[in-house]
Amino acid sequence: MNAAPTSQSTLYQTFRHLSRDVRLYMLASAIVGFTIFGGIETVILNLYLLRLGYGSRFIGWVNATGALTNTLIALPLGLLGLRVSRRRMMMTGMLTMATGMGALPFAEYLPGHLTRVWLLVTRGIGYLGMGVFQIGGTPFLIGATRPGERNQAYAFHTAIGPLAGLAGGLVGGLLPSFFAGLAGVGLSDTGPYRQTLWTTALFLIPGFFLVRATTETHPAQQLRTERRNSSVPLIIFVLIFLSGFLQLAGERVARTYFNVYMDMGFQTSPSFIGSFWSMGHCLSVATALLSPYLCKRWGIVNVSILGAFGMVTSLLLMTWLTHPYAVGLAFVSLIGFAAIRRPAYTVHHQELISPAWRPTMAGTTSFSAGSSEFTMALLGGYTIASVGFAPLFQTGALLTAVGAALFWLYFRTPRGERGEAVDGGQ
Repeated sequence: MNAAPTSQSTLYQTFRHLSRDVRLYMLASAIVGFTIFGGIETVILNLYLLRLGYGSRFIGWVNATGALTNTLIALPLGLLGLRVSRRRMMMTGMLTMATGMGALPFAEYLPGHLTRVWLLVTRGIGYLGMGVFQIGGTPFLIGATRPGERNQAYAFHTAIGPLAGLAGGLVGGLLPSFFAGLAGVGLSDTGPYRQTLWTTALFLIPGFFLVRATTETHPAQQLRTERRNSSVPLIIFVLIFLSGFLQLAGERVARTYFNVYMDMGFQTSPSFIGSFWSMGHCLSVATALLSPYLCKRWGIVNVSILGAFGMVTSLLLMTWLTHPYAVGLAFVSLIGFAAIRRPAYTVHHQELISPAWRPTMAGTTSFSAGSSEFTMALLGGYTIASVGFAPLFQTGALLTAVGAALFWLYFRTPRGERGEAVDGGQ
């Protein structure tokens, strides 16, 4: 077996030799992780909605609206990626995320009949920005790296988000108490959460300037020519969509409703919830960095399956365990297994096709992820209100298992679809 220090040294050396554009993009992604995907907003938003007096059903609608927006724009943006600079897409995404995030808390100052609409619309704007950023960023990163370093680069990319989310989760857990202390109000008041969300929007602004400092990786004319001379079997897009939709169901439902479960089911504090988010992100940094070595040993398809079934086990533990600390640790393990799966799965679907089709594939996977999040967030709110949290998490586990099985059944044997060979792949 390879010694861990040697592996870590190799990974570090690979990171040192990544291009300036890759590093800038990773820093911008870290800001997204710190603020939105697993960071401050993930910890705070649902708690803010609870303080506004909304129940699980409307919370489900708010989360589902963001996912629905991402779903509706995914495929058009994937096709637009051939004509529009990927760098420009990422810059636009950053500004749009900041706009949606900053505008959302103004709902408190609107007439009552407009409050719900405002929350839904601004949530959609924020997720529109995230979709634009991700659909531009995924092919940008793979185009800025060489095949031999991609597994490591995507492992770093997957690790940086959780590492930033670790800090964001801690900050998200502490900021409401900080603002409550300044204002002399309790944590049941909406003010501390509103001010935290405004602060989060400001944190996104530097990401725009980081992306602006990058250079475009593929000229648009080159991609148009390549696309005319190549094609991708439709079944590849269909299978990636279906397997991704199902595999992400469990993770999405846990990420969406973990804080609601801990707040409603165990009456835990924001700092308690934030600490488990931070622990999960800390673990996922290590598991993401482990992923390329597992890919070399077992292949990217098998590593994707390993991560998916690890998530299934974690979700079931969340329904079987009854102590808040035990449930929190099960959630932590789910985040860790998701980080093992994500870089392997991303490299796999991007290298199935030629560079010209990668924005379309990124749009397909974003469509898949958004559809999964929308479905689970929307149905989750009604499921919680009707039968509780356990059936919701168990359904997520079942769907994830089915998606992993579908992915393995088709992609376990190479069929010659790959646009490029995967270093240490199947």
